[in-house]
Amino acid sequence: MSFRCGGLNCLYPILFLLLASCSGPEQDASLLQRQKANFASEQFSHHLGVIAYLYGYPMVRMYSQLHNETQLVEAEQRVYAPINRLFRWPTLETDVDLADIPCADDLPPALVALTASAWIDLADGPVILRTPALEEGLFAISLTNFYGELTGWKLNDAAGEFQSTVLAQPGVDVRPPNSTGTVYSQTTSAHLKLRLLLPASGDIDAARQKLEQLWLASLAEFDPMEPAPMPEARVATRLDPMASLGFFEILNRELQRNTARGGSEALLNQLDSIGIGPDSEFRQADLDPVRKRGLERAVRDGRAIVEAAVAGGPETWRGVRNNYLSQAVAVNQLMAQLED
Repeated sequence: MSFRCGGLNCLYPILFLLLASCSGPEQDASLLQRQKANFASEQFSHHLGVIAYLYGYPMVRMYSQLHNETQLVEAEQRVYAPINRLFRWPTLETDVDLADIPCADDLPPALVALTASAWIDLADGPVILRTPALEEGLFAISLTNFYGELTGWKLNDAAGEFQSTVLAQPGVDVRPPNSTGTVYSQTTSAHLKLRLLLPASGDIDAARQKLEQLWLASLAEFDPMEPAPMPEARVATRLDPMASLGFFEILNRELQRNTARGGSEALLNQLDSIGIGPDSEFRQADLDPVRKRGLERAVRDGRAIVEAAVAGGPETWRGVRNNYLSQAVAVNQLMAQLED
């Protein structure tokens, strides 16, 4: 079989391939500029992503725990109570940490504690905690908001009557019957820990009965003489976003839902520049490959920083003003206690 070429027409395909395989100085420069721009964009996303991870760790970790404890996510779930309802811990605490209790110096040294906890949502208004009168001991409250900021409150017995404590966001002024005052949360959601503190020689069985006589309810459904009905249980899938880009989706929603932390406005503006801040809508599906790589690295590195700080002890993070890492570690430890 023979092959015949029609003059110059035979050279055109060869010339085209040669030209396509070679690039001039202008094309090389353009490619280099794109590579530099992509590198800078990935590094920028990574840098801000790590900061966002540390800043947002309390929000995302607490939201995840709220999700997993207020819905049925496992066949044999140890901790379950709907939003604004109490879970009573079955164990007696014998090594009581008084660090989050105000005026703890006037408490006896040998104490035991019965504990109840709840996840609070204040989006629809205040929530009321009703505590019974005590013959011995006292109630101590710890309220941790989604920024990892803790408020302690101690309730003294009110002459043999029940007490009502308001949990609310700043600016709310509500006075239910026998009010002891208001504990404020800057964020819409918060974690409540309530302990009935007793002398080591106290009547534990009587104290357990008292623990059954305390309850939570929104202001709209609160009745000081009768607990509000338990909402119908909801089944959900267990949530664990701490090692995925799902972390930033939750953070983005929570930043939109909550009032900004004091002094964080400049940081939140920067987070908006990578699509995470409160004025953005973060969606994994919308990420370009460069920003996605940067944020995936940020999740890995941010998580490693928190884990290293937890392992390194308080000397690695305490004593620094506005230290987001210290609040991340504090929330890590609080949530680990709940999981245990």
